[in-house]
Amino acid sequence: MHDKNWDLIKLTYNRPQKIANRIMDNIPNDQFELQHLKHTKLALSASERNRLLRYGSWASALESGAIKPKNEKQVAFVSMCHGKREPHSDFEFLWLRYRTACETDKTIDDLQKKLDKAINKAEQAKEKLDQLSLLQKARFAGDFLQREAKAEGAGGHFWHDEVLTQTP
Repeated sequence: MHDKNWDLIKLTYNRPQKIANRIMDNIPNDQFELQHLKHTKLALSASERNRLLRYGSWASALESGAIKPKNEKQVAFVSMCHGKREPHSDFEFLWLRYRTACETDKTIDDLQKKLDKAINKAEQAKEKLDQLSLLQKARFAGDFLQREAKAEGAGGHFWHDEVLTQTP
């Protein structure tokens, strides 16, 4: 796909400053800060990251409504950002891929936090079960010793007598 906005912006560097200012007048001057992508860092090439660093403030401001679109292509870009139409230009595809990568990273982080909490709860539950199991073993051992003592007092072994008296 061919991005005419990108070509127009590139051409402004070879034109007089007056024309460049007219075209670039609504692009914020601050440097766009790319979100650190921990899980999807390979989603963007170095040249794509550079392109986003250069025009990301403009795209973000248009998407958020901080600046108003001044031409049909900018209106189309905002429509694409809000899901009202599919991306058509290279930059629209790049912006959409960047936003998707950011959302995917956030989702992965959120799921990791939930997984960590679930693992912690499972470990706590296992500790409680282990404690309960130890109590049950102790109770069983105590019961066994009590029954054995009673059986020995009666001249036998309760476990042996119970096995012999049980029917299959």
